[in-house]
Amino acid sequence: MSPNTLFSLPEELILQILEYFPKYVLFKLRFVNRAFDRLVTPLAFRAIRFRAYQDEPCKFIDIAVTEHLRRHVREVTIDTWNSRICARPPFMDAIPFISLLSKLETLHLRFNYDETLSNFWWQKGTRDEELRVLKAVFESLAGSWSWKDPEDVDTWDNLLASCDSTVEKVSWPLFPTDKPLPIKKLTVSNLRNFLEKDLATSPAFQTVMNSNTLKDLRLYIAPKVDKEPGYDVSSPTDTSLFHNLPHTWLTPKIASNLRVLSLYCHHPWGWLPKMDFRLIGVNGLPNLKTLALGNYEFSHWWQVEWFGSLGIEKLYLDECTVLHSEINWDGMERDTSETIVQDYQGEVHHFSNEGYYVQGAEKQSARCEAKPAKRNLRWHHIFSHWTKSMPNLRVFKLAQGGWDDTPEQWKAIDPTYYGEHYECTSDLDDWKDLHQQWEHTAFMHFECPAPLTTGTGIRKYGSEAVQEYGAVFPYVDFVEPWENVDYRGAPCPRLSVRMNREEEKMDKEVFYEFLTVVDRRRRGFLVQD
Repeated sequence: MSPNTLFSLPEELILQILEYFPKYVLFKLRFVNRAFDRLVTPLAFRAIRFRAYQDEPCKFIDIAVTEHLRRHVREVTIDTWNSRICARPPFMDAIPFISLLSKLETLHLRFNYDETLSNFWWQKGTRDEELRVLKAVFESLAGSWSWKDPEDVDTWDNLLASCDSTVEKVSWPLFPTDKPLPIKKLTVSNLRNFLEKDLATSPAFQTVMNSNTLKDLRLYIAPKVDKEPGYDVSSPTDTSLFHNLPHTWLTPKIASNLRVLSLYCHHPWGWLPKMDFRLIGVNGLPNLKTLALGNYEFSHWWQVEWFGSLGIEKLYLDECTVLHSEINWDGMERDTSETIVQDYQGEVHHFSNEGYYVQGAEKQSARCEAKPAKRNLRWHHIFSHWTKSMPNLRVFKLAQGGWDDTPEQWKAIDPTYYGEHYECTSDLDDWKDLHQQWEHTAFMHFECPAPLTTGTGIRKYGSEAVQEYGAVFPYVDFVEPWENVDYRGAPCPRLSVRMNREEEKMDKEVFYEFLTVVDRRRRGFLVQD
């Protein structure tokens, strides 16, 4: 099709056609003629990313300080990866420039994650760096960033030297103050435990997270895994992040404003470590429409009732399991306390914590002294209850998504992909380095169609949760608290359980009944819409 033929079409149709083009093609089309530049520029710069790698921070600054480009930016990905461990300038100096993007709606923050480097010395070196990144991001979003000390002048001079062709357009970064960016969506991948205390108490964090505009929150949690010098066994020694979530990232005020919530973790969570959703509030999440959980573990009936009480329309359970039995270790203290929650009417509710261990409990005895304890919760119990208690549910998937897979075809439909630049770079001689920007994204794209899918939604990218009914009812036994390790040295304390045929049959039958009800409701909603 010639340009003249293309421009004979209605402009709305041309824009729909251009949305199918890879990002690197859009950049080239800007130079065809002025008509293409006018149509393509908003699409090309709508979603941008920069890593702490080579000149990517300088390219981002160039966009941020250029008025006719930055006004089109709606989505930014900030990635700390730079083929090393810690982020370096000018990456740190580039972060505050997001405050110039007044129309920013979505921010993705990606931290590096590699369990092969999860040792004591590496963690000590990265925690300060990652905390600096988070504080800079939230202060920039909150409009409270400032160059605080005299050394900042030298920092700015160094930035001038690093990005000379870029920042010559400005003499000093006059960032907006007291003007929080009204972001609607925030995602954080590989969020670590040790960032909690210092971050959650900052005014900038409170301003951003309690903003009425934030409707979509997606977190991929990476528990701290210690591998002390001289020891070969990895151990998630600090699982306090889940204990603190209802007091930090998911306070009742924050949660009540969300319409989309995604919580994933590299390791099983929900039972051990415990995540008590009841602390978010007895009334749950009143505005939530979409919920996605990755690696979550069902162990108590209250979990089933709490999720069933939500008025959600879409529910995604990605690699979630039901606890079948556990080894009752002598020396690990059982929790005999109560969870006390006050609802919005002031009424106080008491909930038993029976069946959990005390926060931070560790076994002290040998395995031979442990006693097995079976649980009674089954998948068909869950499906049966949700069939009656979730009248608004119209989409449900119990599946396994592409957690770390990086299909080659993703590049063609990822709106932040810049072309073949990295394939031609000699410094990136490792496949993992080349494709890391598409890793750890399942928590973001759980509801997206697979790459190259035809039909509506094709511009959404990612690997959907593939629902294979033959193996979607996983049960696990908790064997040893953080002693078994897999081939990477990562904790592997749970073993899969094969149920008897009668229970497998019941799970499957009730599951299909549940899906039938959900599908019937969806068709009814479509007719109403």
